[in-house]
Amino acid sequence: MRRFSLLALYAFLIVMERGSGLLAQENSSRLVGFGLGRPEKVMLSSREEWQVSDGWSHTDGTWQIDRPGRLIIPFTPSNRIKLKFEVVLSPRSELGLYLGFKEDKKMKLDGSWKSRFGAYNFRCGQGRGDFYSIESLGKRGGRIFSEHWEPAGVSFGVPHIFTLEYDEGQLRLAIDDREIINGFDQHPLALLSALSFNVEGKVEIRPLSLVITPAIPENRMLPVKRDDFAFHVAIDYPDDLLLSEKDWDDNTLRELVRTYARMGVSRLYWIDYLGRSGGIIGQGELGVFSLERIVNLSKAVPEPMKILSEECHRFGMEAFAIIKPFDMAYGTPWALYPENRPNSNGLRAVGGWTGGTSRFIREHPQLRTRLHPSLLRNGKSEKVAEISLFHWDDAPLVLSAEDFIIWISDDNETYKPYDGPLNFKNLIIDKKPERFTPAPEKRHGSSRPVRTFRFSELDIHSPYLALELKAGTTSAKLENFLSAFVEIKNSTGDRMAVTYGLSPSLRFDPQNFHYQVGNFREVGIAFDAGERTRYDRWTGGARLQQSLGRSRFVLEPGGWLGLALGRNEFPTATVDPSYPEVRNWIIERVRELMELGVDGVDFRLANHTDSLDWENYGFSKPVVDEFRNRYGVDITRDIFDRALWRKLRGEYIDTLLREISNVVHEFDGTFQMHVDSFMAFGPESNCFHETSWNWATWIGDGIIDEITLKEGPETFSAIDENTFWAELIRRGRAADIPVYACNGDLLETPETPLEWFEKSYQAGLSGIIFYESAKLVSLKSDGRFVLKNESLPESFTQFRNINKR
Repeated sequence: MRRFSLLALYAFLIVMERGSGLLAQENSSRLVGFGLGRPEKVMLSSREEWQVSDGWSHTDGTWQIDRPGRLIIPFTPSNRIKLKFEVVLSPRSELGLYLGFKEDKKMKLDGSWKSRFGAYNFRCGQGRGDFYSIESLGKRGGRIFSEHWEPAGVSFGVPHIFTLEYDEGQLRLAIDDREIINGFDQHPLALLSALSFNVEGKVEIRPLSLVITPAIPENRMLPVKRDDFAFHVAIDYPDDLLLSEKDWDDNTLRELVRTYARMGVSRLYWIDYLGRSGGIIGQGELGVFSLERIVNLSKAVPEPMKILSEECHRFGMEAFAIIKPFDMAYGTPWALYPENRPNSNGLRAVGGWTGGTSRFIREHPQLRTRLHPSLLRNGKSEKVAEISLFHWDDAPLVLSAEDFIIWISDDNETYKPYDGPLNFKNLIIDKKPERFTPAPEKRHGSSRPVRTFRFSELDIHSPYLALELKAGTTSAKLENFLSAFVEIKNSTGDRMAVTYGLSPSLRFDPQNFHYQVGNFREVGIAFDAGERTRYDRWTGGARLQQSLGRSRFVLEPGGWLGLALGRNEFPTATVDPSYPEVRNWIIERVRELMELGVDGVDFRLANHTDSLDWENYGFSKPVVDEFRNRYGVDITRDIFDRALWRKLRGEYIDTLLREISNVVHEFDGTFQMHVDSFMAFGPESNCFHETSWNWATWIGDGIIDEITLKEGPETFSAIDENTFWAELIRRGRAADIPVYACNGDLLETPETPLEWFEKSYQAGLSGIIFYESAKLVSLKSDGRFVLKNESLPESFTQFRNINKR
């Protein structure tokens, strides 16, 4: 496969812009700067350090190479690069184009220094089907950031304009003004230090424009003194109860507060599950957290925040409540109850039943965010008569019915092989490609002949299926976009809606406090689950906002694919704040908490509710109606501007936060907000829950008083290199808003607590929120809380005394 490496291209373009020959300059630099960073020279290395192969020629502003070659130019590393370039490329080879950002950085791992390499690569070319892709390599194990197998529309020997923009993780690619990819990498590269441009084959290159910006954060504003650096603890009490040796009561809560007061903790957070009257903790089962002592606490202490607040105030501490209104159901959807075990305290979903679910959601399920209506074809009660599998192209794959197993299940707990009537055909058909989403999206490509494996004359009445390609019988594998991979029809030939499952359901083991993964034939399939899915072609996680249909799926020998009839009309626990009833529900609980005596509320938007198809949710009635009123477009039927749609959904979040802020401030309390990395990108691309998160507005308009960063320890070590975090802290400090890092892994890293405290302090943070209490202390059978790290209080004191005079 032909490769060009992008990073080299932009160094290469810098040099070309000088107007002299490729090797004419000993040193080059360019003064550039905009946005958050200070202008800084990007120093290119001396000519002697360049790696230049033979074969390059330069005529009338056009560079040509007619053989495999490479140009690499090291330069002074810059913490953050904003890059936009346009270049005319005339490939003269049947291969393709490869562009890549590169990173070569030293970092400390396990107490030693090791080298880390990462890259973004853009490719387009021909072979077994045209394609284009952006990949993130090395740093994340070579997993694909965004990949699209469809005709790239590149003609060889003809000039094409390639535009690529990179801005703190945001990646956009266009060919001849046709946008190909626009997305955000949750873990962008931290350091750019080399430019490379590699080719195999013949190519002509003519530069149009180039902008390079080192985005260096402003000088950070440190806390006034180390004594101000705070140590807080968040209590996610179901986890504490799971690991305790006895039940909890009001005395237990008071002893927990005293334990942390002795340690020097100045604030305790309690994750609020909205009270016994309307919250998750009720009389029904609690799903994966089904332990009797959790229910016992809800009976003995209906409002634990009242006791927690009283006891904290006795010791001069603050008590905060953490509210997670978008997370009010357990195990969604990766650990559901099976179909045949309905849970009175849960909700029905594709694949089974949720565990503990708030009463509000159970009573008002229609107030959750809604799936696009065009995808709600159901037919779950109908018979499956035909299943077709489509390969990407018409490759000569030799497979028979004996190479497959069709598994069926009525309850999504136990599966058995289908042994009914079946007719199998290996065909080549001309297939019109699928669309990614209802509107407006590109298709996977033009109509083309594809290899098709069709099972017909089926008599399947079970709602859950799995297709397995047997191991050891064949080396053939099927490959396609997942949304174009399978088609299921009923007995009348109508297509049936399908929800995909890529991993077995998880079962919680309370004794060892972890999830167990079994065989899907015995534990069921986690349909529509992405957060805990292990799939090497799926970049994974609840925060990946593009539909799973945008990724290629490979069914290899020994592999399987789960198929459930029907779709989830709503994600299991994600209420939609566009409904006034939802906002009122949250506001009422905030008022209750403030009346119980809490000092503040910490509002958390990130949640465990999961889907493989977030970009097709967000079509609730208030959103549909308001979009029609503003723009005259029916987003349930017509092509619409997704950026405007995301902005509109973000306005409802802003309204909710303003209403919460007003209530908290009415009680002279503190309103704290979780700000997460998914908020670093805007409405022009796929963003978390397809919503615009206006964190800068929350700060600038005085809506929030404090900020919580819910991030891992790697964030602390790189926070001075990451423009988003540096800008967030800078804006917070400038507005006199403390920023706290909330993380649960501080005591599970090779670094000492003192090292993490120092990194956080130097980054400009005002303190650390240890998440969570269950990792710090445990309740013994005699009612005492025992520290799991006895040296932690001493570390607090040592840090506060550093350089103290």
